[in-house]
Amino acid sequence: LVPPNMRQRFHRCFERRRPSRNDRNKPPPPYREKFSPYSESPFREGREGNDKTEEASVLNVFWKHTKATIKESFTKVQKQFHDGMDYFWIHISKIFSNDAFFKELKREHSPVIVLRRVYEKFPPKNKDHRLSPQAYTTDILYSRKSQKTLLKKALFHYHPDKNIPTKYGRRWSKTCKKITSLLLGYYKAL
Repeated sequence: LVPPNMRQRFHRCFERRRPSRNDRNKPPPPYREKFSPYSESPFREGREGNDKTEEASVLNVFWKHTKATIKESFTKVQKQFHDGMDYFWIHISKIFSNDAFFKELKREHSPVIVLRRVYEKFPPKNKDHRLSPQAYTTDILYSRKSQKTLLKKALFHYHPDKNIPTKYGRRWSKTCKKITSLLLGYYKAL
């Protein structure tokens, strides 16, 4: 038989101790570090300890330099790639945007070609409004009077008051405004 005091002492050894108020602010006890063959320890140094440390420092410096140059060259390549991609997407957006299309049309000399391209790319929402077949003949290129009548009809088809945003949408009405401003410029020039 074991006396009760001994039993309590025995069980206390295996119990988990609750931290007291004083112990709560203390850092946890240090754990035993695992052995690492690469860590510097006093046991590895022998007679040739200085040579190894010098060799290690030279290799360290070489490795750091190599790592820095690789990182620098990688960032340069990455930057060039991103700049190239940015340029690529800017170029693609310029090609496919309506603004580029309208800039290209402003450079065009013939209003008939402009009308053909506008009616091909942005046909009017109203099914009755179509470009007359007269626009596809060669005679239209030489008569200013027929060009003016075609431009008047096109201005009527694409006028912003006829293409209401509530009926056809805001994007379409903005496009119609751009088209009318373009066609008015050609109409005034004739």
